[in-house]
Amino acid sequence: MAPRSTGRKVSRAASTGGGRSRVRGTRATPWGWYSSMALVVVLGVAGVVYSRDQRIQQLAGGGPHPNGRDHWHAAYAIDICGQVQPNLVEDASIISAHGLHTHADGLVHVEPFVTGSSADTGKHATLARFLAGAPGLKLTHNQVRYPGGKLYKNGDKCANRPGTVQIRVWPDAKGTNSTTLTDAGKIRIRDGMAITIAFVSGTQDVPKPASIPRLAEPSAAEPSASTATTAPAGAGTGATQPPGASTTAPPGSSPTTTP
Repeated sequence: MAPRSTGRKVSRAASTGGGRSRVRGTRATPWGWYSSMALVVVLGVAGVVYSRDQRIQQLAGGGPHPNGRDHWHAAYAIDICGQVQPNLVEDASIISAHGLHTHADGLVHVEPFVTGSSADTGKHATLARFLAGAPGLKLTHNQVRYPGGKLYKNGDKCANRPGTVQIRVWPDAKGTNSTTLTDAGKIRIRDGMAITIAFVSGTQDVPKPASIPRLAEPSAAEPSASTATTAPAGAGTGATQPPGASTTAPPGSSPTTTP
């Protein structure tokens, strides 16, 4: 005959489904509390990242985007080891294919109505889209080459110090608030902004574009502008005179006319 204590153990096991009884004085693991805390941490990190991305987008041209009827302008410059390069040239064939182009004046002209292409509107109107219309220019997050110049890679020397590719963006060309990025595809062109593409060492500053004053009269270099020096339609190869070259008569002189 089984001992009476054995019978009590069997009865207790049956009543608990065969599992072990909880040791007196211990607590169940608060998995719900841990899960709540983990969720709070995840949401907090996500909020910080989102806020940072929003700030970067704002500084890099976030906000309104050009539609097919807009006509915007932004100042730009290219600085290699502290030497500001000449403005990119104007090319009629590029203008007809790219709604984001230049007229050799140091400005990005955002004219999506020229092409009627969605590639030149909305979130597609980026610095990368503009640079796609600059033959010979190369720009990645770690390489840059001005047309006809040397290819610079991160780590190459500038002023005897390693240089890096940087894109400095001022959302308002008149302001001082700026940010530095490396991805041209994330920089959305906005009316009145300023951009300097640079390859510089840590001791070299990235200056604002010298073309910013031209934003006061941004259409002056466009073919449709009425000036005394405008070439006839179809003349030349499409390349304009270098910025700064003057074709006006000296003060006090009289223009010559042909009978």
